[in-house]
Amino acid sequence: MIPKVVPHRGDGNSSWRQAVEYVSRHSPEREAELDREAGDIDRTAAELARDIELAGRYDDEAALSHPSRDATLRAAYDAELSADGPPPSKARTLSQAPTLGRVGVLRLEGQEEEHAKVKDEAEYGRDPSRPTMFTNCLSVRTAHAEMKAVSDMCSRAKDPVYHTLLSWRPGERPSDAQMFEAGHASMKAVGMEGHQYVFAVHRDTGNDHLHMLINRVNPETYKAVYPSRDFYKLDRVCREVELAQGWEHDKGQYAVIDRDGQKAIVRASKETRMQEKRPTKARDMEEVGGQESLFSYARGEPRQAVAALLKDPRTSWQDLHGELAKHGLELREKGQGLAIYDKTHPERTPIKASDMHEGLGRGKLVKRLGEYQPPIRAIQIEQPARSYDKHREPARDPSRRDQAREERAQARARLRQQYDEWLSEQTKARQQSRAALRTGDRARFTDLAAHHKARREQIRRTDMPAPMRKALYSVAAMEALQAREQLRAELDDKRKAERADRPQNFREWTGDRAQEGDQAAISQLRGWAYADRRRAKELEKAEQENAKKDGITIEAPAGRQEPLSPRRLAMLDQLGYQVDRRTGDVHYQAKERHVFTDSGRRITFSAAGATDREALAAGLALARQKFGQTLTLTGSEQFKDEAIRVTVEKRLDVRLADPALEARRKVLEAARDVAKPHPRERAQERNQVPDKGRGGQER
Repeated sequence: MIPKVVPHRGDGNSSWRQAVEYVSRHSPEREAELDREAGDIDRTAAELARDIELAGRYDDEAALSHPSRDATLRAAYDAELSADGPPPSKARTLSQAPTLGRVGVLRLEGQEEEHAKVKDEAEYGRDPSRPTMFTNCLSVRTAHAEMKAVSDMCSRAKDPVYHTLLSWRPGERPSDAQMFEAGHASMKAVGMEGHQYVFAVHRDTGNDHLHMLINRVNPETYKAVYPSRDFYKLDRVCREVELAQGWEHDKGQYAVIDRDGQKAIVRASKETRMQEKRPTKARDMEEVGGQESLFSYARGEPRQAVAALLKDPRTSWQDLHGELAKHGLELREKGQGLAIYDKTHPERTPIKASDMHEGLGRGKLVKRLGEYQPPIRAIQIEQPARSYDKHREPARDPSRRDQAREERAQARARLRQQYDEWLSEQTKARQQSRAALRTGDRARFTDLAAHHKARREQIRRTDMPAPMRKALYSVAAMEALQAREQLRAELDDKRKAERADRPQNFREWTGDRAQEGDQAAISQLRGWAYADRRRAKELEKAEQENAKKDGITIEAPAGRQEPLSPRRLAMLDQLGYQVDRRTGDVHYQAKERHVFTDSGRRITFSAAGATDREALAAGLALARQKFGQTLTLTGSEQFKDEAIRVTVEKRLDVRLADPALEARRKVLEAARDVAKPHPRERAQERNQVPDKGRGGQER
């Protein structure tokens, strides 16, 4: 099994109706059928929403606690809003919650066989284009309206549609019940248990797969869930489902290994992949006897040497034999294939050549090097620089390393759970403190209003003349206004201080725990440090590669340069853009083609963007705003020439750091001014008045 997470849009244009229609293979015939299935419940909900007198008729605990209550309520309100007549009151419709909740209970009781039951096995395959559907909404027909009603309650959810799928291997035929079980396990893994969902079983391809549409917004708390590293969590669920249901293990981020006679799920790595291929005798030899197997020895330095040799297209059979002989190994024919033998003790059991390296398979080598050739005499008698010794302890025990990695992962998970609990307590305490402060603030405004009212009443009761009372009323009103403004300023300062005093984030909190000697926190900090160093190396390598491409940069960037917001430059309005959530790079598109990327320190153009004059102009304008007036052009001479022409043609206020390029730019700029001067210069020439002497002649 493998998972796939569909990238979310993030632009607020997701449609529940389109998503449900996509996974359900929507068609007019299917629409008519769904209308017949759900028509009664829709009419009942609309009638109940319009009738206030029925509000308390079914006011029971089942209706009040039903999870679809609020969703059904919103769907009924929308239905009433689109009906003829005056628009309803949302407050009145909200009073129908118990009644509409009862509608959901009636639906589940009356249509249980159709709503929640898995269809009979004999029905599968009759029409693969019509998938089996599962939902915890009232029906598939009303699911999109119910899910939208819940997602609308969370204004911060830009893309409430969470779309993922689970795919089984070719030839595996899971039942709908097994797919349903896998889907629920996946929802629990990503923290969306209890959320609204629509599952669709598709069997019309070579791989049976389950589409899952899940509402990110919780139907009870109305909070959106955006799971981190969800692909890894789903991949682990796939391994768990494979173990539980007996499917063949697929490759992914997690692997299943044998540990102390039991199956264990660990993060996949070179060691775990090697352990999966390791023969049983080799595993027993290392884990029980504490000796290094020929398999592990060959997969070490000899494998690296062979991999480097195979990259050379001039490699021959004798080159391969000679490299293996340096490590005390020999490549021989065995049956229909090739095998790796211990040259010192050829009587020992060999290993498959392809187990040492996938490029040593007989078919691949014959296709590349020709028919097999045995080693020449000189190579056969050559003394190896190193050889295999079974009494040598394994250089690295993969099982122990995997076990240590799993223990670290579990300790870090517990550390994160402790932080979440601490943050929850801090959040509750802050909410209570804010509620108390808000109550006190309202009381202070109330006191001010009461004081001003008493002051006006005192003025009214005096025996002063009317003009004098009018003046006192004005002074009192001004004093009250000044007091309110002073109080508002004081409360604003206090709120800013509250916002600044935020709870620690996970990294800060972990640093404090590490100072206290928490081993899990120390391990987490070390892991972050390793990740930061790896990331820095990746960025440095990417910078070196991009420096050779067509692009714009500055000669000596001062400090860290961040990508510019696409909303800061009017010329970029004609371009689309997409932000890489991992690196922060901004990729710009024109006419659905990638044209250039803003990676902070430089702007790199694609092949399409380097020849698009409008894209070049936009990139140059972006570079001018980011880097200043002086720019450095990199890449091919053709790109530099085109960039200079665009700079001159668009009259961009740009200078080039390369003296030769700057000289070419000035030449083109002078030729442009002679052929087609700037409109402002032509206007000055028209407005210029000739200076005439006394005789009327121009001087």
